[in-house]
Amino acid sequence: MSGNIRVVLDEEHKRAFIHVIYDVARLPRATGPAVALDWGITEVCTDSSGVHHGNEYGRALRSMAERRNKTGKARNKLHALSKRDAGSRRTKHIARNNLGTKKQQARLRRTKAQLQTISGATIKEVVYGEGNRTRAKKRVPQLPSQRPREIIIEDLSHLQGKV
Repeated sequence: MSGNIRVVLDEEHKRAFIHVIYDVARLPRATGPAVALDWGITEVCTDSSGVHHGNEYGRALRSMAERRNKTGKARNKLHALSKRDAGSRRTKHIARNNLGTKKQQARLRRTKAQLQTISGATIKEVVYGEGNRTRAKKRVPQLPSQRPREIIIEDLSHLQGKV
């Protein structure tokens, strides 16, 4: 190793990290066609030629929504029961053991990470082509003429939180 080497100490968790800076090789300029993407819910995106990318996104999103719906319904029933019989020993037990949110939050974090992984891999698939989603040594070499010169997307940030 040569160049700038930085040792970072994390005193709170009693660990150390070594950071090494490497130069990244620049890719040749892409000369392929411009690609327009339309974001979706059942898949991550559909490109201008009509190909759907990231179809597993919809399945993961649907299973998350169904699981949260089922859990929420059961929680609401227990919450109503605890309100109706307030002060009883059974109600205290329900409140202590069944109305927490730790498991829900952990499940939500895992699902968000799963969705982020699916969408990131899909974008790499759109940019670098099928089979080039990872840094595997056996990936297919891609010519600059195969990579999209430009990716066109619609700005929907003004609709955030609105249906």
